[in-house]
Amino acid sequence: MEDEAPTAAAQTIPSWLRTPPPREDEPAPPLKPSSALAAADAPDRPADGPFLAQAAAAGRFAHLLLQMLPEIVPDQRAPVAQALGLARAGGVPADKRASIIADALALLADPALAALFGPGSLAEVPIAGMIELSQGERRPVTGQIDRLAISATDIVIADFKTTARPPRDEAAIPESTLAQLAVYRALMEQIYPDRQVRALLVYTATLARLEPDPKRLDAVLARLGSDKPSTFVAVDQAS
Repeated sequence: MEDEAPTAAAQTIPSWLRTPPPREDEPAPPLKPSSALAAADAPDRPADGPFLAQAAAAGRFAHLLLQMLPEIVPDQRAPVAQALGLARAGGVPADKRASIIADALALLADPALAALFGPGSLAEVPIAGMIELSQGERRPVTGQIDRLAISATDIVIADFKTTARPPRDEAAIPESTLAQLAVYRALMEQIYPDRQVRALLVYTATLARLEPDPKRLDAVLARLGSDKPSTFVAVDQAS
């Protein structure tokens, strides 16, 4: 018996099969807070001349000490720091190395920073999340917190800055630097909504520390994504 011919209804092709799907917008690339700091960490300073390379090497050495020494028992930190200086900072003059080591040891011994550099604190912590910009747009963020301490009641984050000429005080901190800190603080507040988050800056050129006013950080965060040029650049646009 021959098969019956398909009915007209069976031969009808739905119109949506002939309609191209709507074009989807490409997702915005993640924001990388540290890329906002190209100007803050390496501004054009012609007067620095040949001293800039030495200042950068000194800053890297200070950063290394703040990363490594908290894991060393206090009475062994000085000899370990001296060994690190010889191995990793040979281009820094001996008197400058000694000064950096003394300042780093003093910073680690500061009771006000006991949590930040104490047992259980973390170095070079990757972080990722979403933030909402001022126009309501949600954007992914990726970055790395230089130092993080978590307790039952508080979170302390610190970002180390290698700029050769640190700001004199909190009021002189560039907005690009504040923006990075504000984003990290906002992400930590999302993760730990029941805890207070303190955000610090440590300038490795002098090992000075500054704690921006939380209200100023909130104001900077609120301006992200406004009609003004964005403080952040996308990862694929970072220099």
